[in-house]
Amino acid sequence: MSALDVGQGSAILVETATQALLFDAGPRHFGGGDAGERVIAPQLQARGIGRLDVLVLSHADLDHVGGTRSVLAAVPVARSYASFDVAAWLRRDARLWPGQDGAGEDGRTPARMLRCERGDSWQADGVTFTFLHPAAGAPVAGGDRNANSCVLRVGGAHHSLLLTGDIGVAQERELAALG
Repeated sequence: MSALDVGQGSAILVETATQALLFDAGPRHFGGGDAGERVIAPQLQARGIGRLDVLVLSHADLDHVGGTRSVLAAVPVARSYASFDVAAWLRRDARLWPGQDGAGEDGRTPARMLRCERGDSWQADGVTFTFLHPAAGAPVAGGDRNANSCVLRVGGAHHSLLLTGDIGVAQERELAALG
């Protein structure tokens, strides 16, 4: 696991023996540029990662998804998970920021775009990835985006990692009650 230095926001790279997962794509800076272009894409290239198996976008705040289009322009993504409609977000973002290269109306998008939901899980190289939040049926849009953040547990043989997006105290208590 590598926490990439994107400033305000989040970008966590998780690598197994054969796969790479990115949790969040860092912020966009209104003065120009974004963390996907400045930090994430160069880091992926330096590590020899030519594709992402999974991209998780915890919630639709710009400090977590602002670099998404640059990441998608840099590497293909097999599967994405989000607490919001990624395709709609990419279209809207392309209209608002038309000069930025990357995904959007004519750009690259993940091959499969799924919603994160509690209980969804998969394994790669002995590592188990499990979504703990949000619950199935939670609202996709509106309300508190932070409260709907995807929460991913990454469990290995001897260690685990909890990636929480921006959930609040109420959601933390809910997760603690689950055990």
